[in-house]
Amino acid sequence: DLSDPIPTVVSLVGGTGISVTAVNDHVLITAQQAAIYGQVYMQGNSTATTISSTSTPVKVAGTWTVDLSGSFTGTTTGRLTYTGSSTQVCRVVASVTIDPTSGSNQNIAVYLAKNGSTIAGSKQEAFISHGSHMNMSCSWQLSLTANDYIEVFVQNSTALNNITVSSAVLSIH
Repeated sequence: DLSDPIPTVVSLVGGTGISVTAVNDHVLITAQQAAIYGQVYMQGNSTATTISSTSTPVKVAGTWTVDLSGSFTGTTTGRLTYTGSSTQVCRVVASVTIDPTSGSNQNIAVYLAKNGSTIAGSKQEAFISHGSHMNMSCSWQLSLTANDYIEVFVQNSTALNNITVSSAVLSIH
């Protein structure tokens, strides 16, 4: 009763995913989406990714560090797995520093991959020579359901020269 000189005070606390808002003379309780983000990175990597076939993308080799995770789990192999319960469209961004282990003018590409399959539209490529350490990045928006996972792949379309990804960041939000 708003006209009562001594109003009744009620304290409501929303748990994870719940929002409690006072609106005029009533309380509005709504569900909110949990934070969706994940990130893994790799610095100072010297493990080369083995290229056994030209024009065939291969998962980036090396030991990754799990950094941030909210609705994702990360692994030291560079995989981010979505653990949310509802389907979400997320932005995925990868940035890598690449160097072919030998050769000059190598046509090198980086891809995002969902559930082990590269996403053709995410492909970014450049011509790189050994010793040049070029940074490349790609981004894509993906619909993710529970247990979908994202990784970074590289390819050498010129020769069977291996590729070293010395640093990388894979981020999803």
